[in-house]
Amino acid sequence: MDNTNSFLYIKIKEYLLELIDKNKDIPNYKLPSENQLALKFDASRISAKNAIKSLQNEGLVYRLQGKGTFINHNINSHSKSFKNTTNSIKISDFENENIICMLIPGIDSRFAINIINGAKEYLESNDFKLVLMITDTNQDKEKELIKTALNMNCRGLIIFPSDNQIYNPEILKLSLNKFPTVLIDRKLEGLDISYVASDHFNSAFNATDYLVKKGHTNIGFISPSPKIASSVCERIHGYEKALSSSVGLRDQLKLTLPFELENRTQSLKNYLSKNKDISAIICEGGMTGLSLIKIIYSLDLKCPDDIELILYDNEFEQYMDFLPCKPIVIEQNPHEIGYTSGKVLQNLITNKSTPQSITINEKIIF
Repeated sequence: MDNTNSFLYIKIKEYLLELIDKNKDIPNYKLPSENQLALKFDASRISAKNAIKSLQNEGLVYRLQGKGTFINHNINSHSKSFKNTTNSIKISDFENENIICMLIPGIDSRFAINIINGAKEYLESNDFKLVLMITDTNQDKEKELIKTALNMNCRGLIIFPSDNQIYNPEILKLSLNKFPTVLIDRKLEGLDISYVASDHFNSAFNATDYLVKKGHTNIGFISPSPKIASSVCERIHGYEKALSSSVGLRDQLKLTLPFELENRTQSLKNYLSKNKDISAIICEGGMTGLSLIKIIYSLDLKCPDDIELILYDNEFEQYMDFLPCKPIVIEQNPHEIGYTSGKVLQNLITNKSTPQSITINEKIIF
């Protein structure tokens, strides 16, 4: 196993879920501490803490100050994966309710949680109830959950699509039937359906332009494959546009991350080794950003002295004081994305309005 702390969050969480499943009938069963988990998986305490916090948010565990983390025995069942619990929902439980269903890949990021909170704030203030469904970025699961939501007689849907390459036929049906639906973060071209997201093109253009004006000429851009989501495509286009109109574009300074999480650390190392003249990088945040910082410092480089970093999403604000540097952050205002999606959906439901496409301006945090 690679010594980096990258992408260990999922492994730690699944390990804890296995412990919970095996020991759910043992009273006062105490789970391993953050330090123990970090040692076991050769990870950072951040990964361990986030895994425990995610389980706590799901109601599977509870924490006692100074005593540790314990299995919550008030729950009836556990899963060994990121299992959505909507299969156990009785449709009759939601009859005559003003239900809105939100489908989202997961709740393991501040970006996703803030989107949820924004939508919840608007919808609950307007007498709707929000039901959250986790798709695990699985399109087959997304299809089934859309069907489940419709069987619940929900009034509308907010969907963070799981895949951008192949249309989910259930989303296509929603568009054709004009069912009140709002997509968030990702745009599905050709569908007459509402969409709310960050201004991905201009966020990347403005970040690149900022670095150019600071005198950087070798600016890297690290992202997942543009095939995954329209948001990634738009960011790449913004980066390319800013460079092509100023210092010129060098394709070798763009890195497309491999899909397999375990291969990303080596990909980052190879990228930095081949491009030693890079003086600035724009990169996705989260574990990839943390890995990049660790690798940069392992090469006896410093930020921003040797490489200036701009990372997407303020995923580790609470850990910033523990990092060896403070990167610039592109904040996509996820709370406003969620809040606006709720507002657009209500207009679709109550006013039978036509679909809207709304972009939310990013905020750069220095």
